[in-house]
Amino acid sequence: IIISIVSSLVFDLLPYGLGTIGSLFISPALAAGWYSYARLRSLNDAPEFVNFFDGFKSPGWMQLVLAYFITLVFVFLALLVVVIPTFLIIGLDAFSDLMSLRNMTDPREVAEIVAGIGGQIILVVLLATLFGALIFLLYLFTPMFVLFRGMSFWEAMEASRKVISK
Repeated sequence: IIISIVSSLVFDLLPYGLGTIGSLFISPALAAGWYSYARLRSLNDAPEFVNFFDGFKSPGWMQLVLAYFITLVFVFLALLVVVIPTFLIIGLDAFSDLMSLRNMTDPREVAEIVAGIGGQIILVVLLATLFGALIFLLYLFTPMFVLFRGMSFWEAMEASRKVISK
């Protein structure tokens, strides 16, 4: 955890989005290192601190990066499918509610409309979070298939999706 936090802080200091790009290459390898350490520990194989960096040693390091990137793209596309139509519907509804606020004098009516808009936004955020989490869950085992089975990123993603879907 400390390694992940420190690397995140260091990448946040880099300008021009370099931190985000750097994190894209480092995070999957660090996650794979956790899996490697946990596997060795479960096999009673006396893991060492250096095992946390096994994701970098793996010949599949770039496969880990590609799988992470593709998963992020899938999550982003899925969120667009959920969020854009919902925000359009809520936005049109909220716009008509906000236009009616100009003629209202009762503070309770104004509070009801504002609370309704806030509740709709919270609902969209929760729905998007749930949908994104489900996509991430489908590909949960991808790094382990790459690291321990030597699969390509796409084979590992498909294997993970099939296992989780059952």
